[in-house]
Amino acid sequence: MFWDSYDRYARTWRIRYQTYGGDGAWSKVEAYDENSERRTPVAVTDQSGGLWLFWLQKTGTRWQLCYNRHDGSCWELNIPSRFPASGGFDPRVEDDVFVLLNTTDSTRPLWVFWARREPLGNTGQTRWQITYRSKDNINPDNSGWSEISTLPKGEWADADDREPTACVNKAGKLELFWSSTRDGSWSIWRTLLDHADPQPVTRTPYAQRAPLPLPLNDALLLIYRSNESLVYTSTVYSATETLDSRYAGCTTVDARNKGKTTLNAKFEDFQTYTYDTGQNGKRGNLDWYARDTIGIYLTPTTEDKAVINENRRRIKAVLRQFLPIQVRTVFFIEPAVYSEVIYTYEFPATVEPRLIAEAAVDHLHLDTVIADSYDGLADSHRDSVPAWIWVHSWSSTYPDHRTVNFTQDPITISFRTWHTGLATGA
Repeated sequence: MFWDSYDRYARTWRIRYQTYGGDGAWSKVEAYDENSERRTPVAVTDQSGGLWLFWLQKTGTRWQLCYNRHDGSCWELNIPSRFPASGGFDPRVEDDVFVLLNTTDSTRPLWVFWARREPLGNTGQTRWQITYRSKDNINPDNSGWSEISTLPKGEWADADDREPTACVNKAGKLELFWSSTRDGSWSIWRTLLDHADPQPVTRTPYAQRAPLPLPLNDALLLIYRSNESLVYTSTVYSATETLDSRYAGCTTVDARNKGKTTLNAKFEDFQTYTYDTGQNGKRGNLDWYARDTIGIYLTPTTEDKAVINENRRRIKAVLRQFLPIQVRTVFFIEPAVYSEVIYTYEFPATVEPRLIAEAAVDHLHLDTVIADSYDGLADSHRDSVPAWIWVHSWSSTYPDHRTVNFTQDPITISFRTWHTGLATGA
């Protein structure tokens, strides 16, 4: 396993790696050449068991693609090879490097794909373009590389094509997958490398990026990143669904993405993002939406707003002692907890007391047993709960809501639905 890591003390990128042995344990983390600034490693193995490692290495002010091969005991080249020029021009490998070993084609077994910026006509702007080339041998030198080819865009010249990946399908053809903005949103596209027939794999308002095709027997498993909202169905209330939009991130409004803009002001809208600046530049507990803000949910045990505010002030003072200085907290104390008396042994003055006579007998261990009887002791009680066991409760927000149909005869109290805004009832 290879990855890049930034050394903040040396202010440089390094490549780290670990190996997984037959003992079922990972080795310690090691560095691949501490003397050069390297990042974006990509590793593949060939049919001879050799391990190829490609990476971007900084030379002067430019990043160049380099590579080496490990034969199982050591790296074969003391000085790694550099990706050669094509037609006298720098290959300009900028990002999204992907390497494929095609074991079915001995004439072109090694393929390298990457993305680089290309000028968009005379507009002064650039767009990402997918570029690739092949090698006709598995020697770690810089011989046998083909000229550079680019993935044609056709009518989508102003789109960005990035993150190419490829696989050999069951017909032995190279199938290319990549992420593109050709339909106004980041989505996954595919094509056979020797055909100009690009087809969208995903077409939703959400963003799909970084495809990875995995051939599995006669099928193909495609893995990719997505910010699509997820729907969860309640295991208790089958008619209740929760739409989880936390994966949208900070979504930029793009006028070209018609699918996304048509969701504006609808329940499925995932791009609306409001940054609360507060009143006159001062933010309070009601200004929730900001990147530096976290919410803390509190449940009060009192209806006294003064006590609630004081407790909130104390908690906020304690949080300042260990939260990062740039983090701002807001407290969600809605809805407040309101007490509801549904059964009581209190004695309302307006209710006629029901007298219960009581007698007390006191036995004294004396020569003579004295029995005392006290008159006048009484206990008043009135039960205000009806004969049925259901106690109906509703919130002030939804005063017209009913959970039980009281017009039926007999009243059915075995069913109860879950609704937003209702406090927990019995």
